[in-house]
Formats: sequence, C-alpha cells, structure tokens
Amino acid sequence: MINLLPLKDKIKAKKEYLRRLFLVFGVLSLFSALGAVALLLPLSYLVSVQKKGYERQAAFLEKQLDLSDSAEVIPAVKDLNSKIALLKKNRENSPSVAEIIRKIILNKNGGISLRAFSYDGNFQKEYAGRISAAGFSATRENLLDFMSALKGEDFFASVELPPANLLKEKNIEFSVIIKINKNENKI
Repeated sequence: MINLLPLKDKIKAKKEYLRRLFLVFGVLSLFSALGAVALLLPLSYLVSVQKKGYERQAAFLEKQLDLSDSAEVIPAVKDLNSKIALLKKNRENSPSVAEIIRKIILNKNGGISLRAFSYDGNFQKEYAGRISAAGFSATRENLLDFMSALKGEDFFASVELPPANLLKEKNIEFSVIIKINKNENKI
C-alpha cells in the first residue's frame, strides 16, 4: 500500500498515535492502581485491628505481671529446687527394687513360693522403703524358717508377719511386710 501523505502529516499522525497510546496506558495504570488500593484497603484495616488487639493484650499482660510477684516466686522456686535435690539424693541412696527382691528370693526355702511383690519407696523417712511379699508356704515350719532368714539379713530393718498367717499348719497363704534400711552399705 502506498502512503500518499506528506511528511508533515505523517509526523503529525505518529504524534497523535503516541499521544493516544500514552493516554490508554495512563488510564490502564490509573485503574490498576485504584484496583490495588481497593484490594489493599480491607487488608490494611484488618492489620490495624489486629495491631490494636495485640496492644490491648500487651497492656493487659503488663497489668497482670507485676514485678512485686517475682519477689515471691523466686524463693518458692528455690524452695522447690532444694526439695527436688533432696528427693534425688534420697533416691540415689536407696537400693534398687530389683536388689531388694533378689535378697528376698535368695532367703526363701523350697517350701515357699512367692507370687507378688508391692514396693513403697516413700514409706517413712527413717526407712529406705517398704516391700510387701505375698506367697504360699507348704508348712508353718517353712514359713518360720523363711521369716528367720529374712530377719537375719542386715539389709532389712524389720520383717513383720501377721499372726493370722500362722494359724494354719499346712498350705498357708501369707503376706510379709519388710522395711528396708536406709544405710546403703548393708546391701
């Protein structure tokens, strides 16, 4: 196609084209910016509401946390730490439950069968603990021999057998209560 326009009109048409192109680009940019602002306004509102909520929570917590309370908390924590250290020390000084049961089993004779053990490590302060052993004895003599063997152990502070367990002559179900010495050197 042949362009018959004079050069002056060609330049004028080109300027008009560029001016319209910039105008369309400007209008599109303006609408894009307005759309972005319209999308960001609710987000900025939500952020400002959350910020106010956090500020209120911070103010509430500051009112709740009074520094004068820390003067009461620190001694309580120190007291708890000392009690925990004491419990750890007592636990280290007390013999293991397996060692206690092993001592009991080593002292039983052929007529005794043990069926249950119950351990209480926090029984009394003067003892390392208390263990109850329940079982079956074929005869009263076997039970008395077992009791005397347990009483002969320095490891046990006391061995108690309820008198009701000695009423029968044969086939006796018994329960023995043994208090364990605190001194770990006797193990």
